[in-house]
Amino acid sequence: MKQQSIESTGRIKFLSTSKGFGFISQENGQDIYFNIRNLQNNVEVGDEVIFLIESKNDRQSASAIRKVYRNRYGIAFYERINTTHTHLDIEEYLPEVVSNISNTNLGFMEIEHDFGNYVGLNDCVETSESDDLIYAIRKGRKGYTVFVKNRYPIPTSYVTIVLKKADNNAYVIITAFYGQKAGLEPHDPRATQSDIHFWKNHALVYNENEIIKESLTNMSPY
Repeated sequence: MKQQSIESTGRIKFLSTSKGFGFISQENGQDIYFNIRNLQNNVEVGDEVIFLIESKNDRQSASAIRKVYRNRYGIAFYERINTTHTHLDIEEYLPEVVSNISNTNLGFMEIEHDFGNYVGLNDCVETSESDDLIYAIRKGRKGYTVFVKNRYPIPTSYVTIVLKKADNNAYVIITAFYGQKAGLEPHDPRATQSDIHFWKNHALVYNENEIIKESLTNMSPY
């Protein structure tokens, strides 16, 4: 029977893509085995990582292995176990976005960073009465999202990252995407009237690969 422990940290000690496995040197000095399919980020030997320890038949191995990024103040940042809400290359953009965070006093942060030039495409667009709107539940989400058909993502110079403070005074990356901050979706219990108004005038560009197809509807659930 498999059991998962709390998260642990260490550094990549050995990695062989051809053999399909590696070892992490833990803070307690012990090495732990991992299969490369359990890597959630591209890593190299020496990289700091956070992971879960799985025990099976008295053997331990590492799973949900995520790279730990540190800014100039030594504050750690890493993705959560489910990375489906990260829509860009963290390695490329995270260092600049979090470079000025100097303390861990805030439990929750939304950082909207303007790189000053094109970085990617934003799939959240402003809508009008003439647009064809539909609703569906996105994979990894619980409530309905509004989508617009026959529209295309728009170029943006912004990257937005949402962070949540972890118990170890690091920050977990909740989501990261191209574009400026959007309102909380109406199904979110924290959503305000301002958030609801935002989604009455905005929608995500429809992508059938992101949704649970059985949830698709033309009727607004809000």
